[in-house]
Amino acid sequence: MPIYDITSTGVSVKQKEVFDVNSAGIASKIKEVYDVSSAGIQSKVFSSEMVLYDSGNEYNAVTGGFIYNIGVSTTSGYSIGGSLTRNAVYMQINCPSATSETGGGAAAITSDKIDLTPFSRCCVNVVYLNSERGTRRLRASSSKNSSFANNSAAQSSSHLAAGTHYADISNISGMYYVGVGVNTPLNISSVTLRFNKLWLE
Repeated sequence: MPIYDITSTGVSVKQKEVFDVNSAGIASKIKEVYDVSSAGIQSKVFSSEMVLYDSGNEYNAVTGGFIYNIGVSTTSGYSIGGSLTRNAVYMQINCPSATSETGGGAAAITSDKIDLTPFSRCCVNVVYLNSERGTRRLRASSSKNSSFANNSAAQSSSHLAAGTHYADISNISGMYYVGVGVNTPLNISSVTLRFNKLWLE
C-alpha cells in the first residue's frame, strides 16, 4: 500500500516503503503509524515490523529456522508422528491424532530465541485449517521442547482459524521462542494447520 505525506502547502506526496537494516544485515520494514495528541493533532511516528516467516522464507539469520516439536506439554503420553511441511507458499503443521487420554500435540517453533522487548504483539496469518477441534495457539515461550505450551509467556487470546491472529507481548521483555502449537484431545482425528506469515510488530 502506498504511503502519502501532506506537505505544508497541502500537496499529497507519495513516499516509498522504508526499511531498516540491523548489524546482522536483516532488513525490517518500518511501518507508518499515527499518534493523536490531547489537542487532537495527528503526528506521524514509526514502528518496526520483524518478519519471522513469509511464504517459504524462514529468515534463518533471525529465527535459526523452525523446528517441529511433538508433544507440546510436559504431560506424558502424547502421541508421536505427524510432520512439518515446508514449501514456497506456506508452513503446515500436521498434528497427529491422540493415542492416549492425555491427547496429542505438535508445534512449529523458532530454533533460536528472539528478543521481544521492542515489540507489542506477535502475529500469524493462517490460510488453512481442516478442523476447529482441539487447541490452536500462537505462543511466545521460554522453552522450545515438550514444555513449549506450559512455559508460555504470552499466547493468542483465541484459537487459531483461517485469518490473522495476534498474541499480546507488550508486557514481556527479553528472549523467547515463538511458534504455533496445536493440541488434539482424545478421540479427535489429526489436525492440519497452514500459515503463510509469522511476524512481530
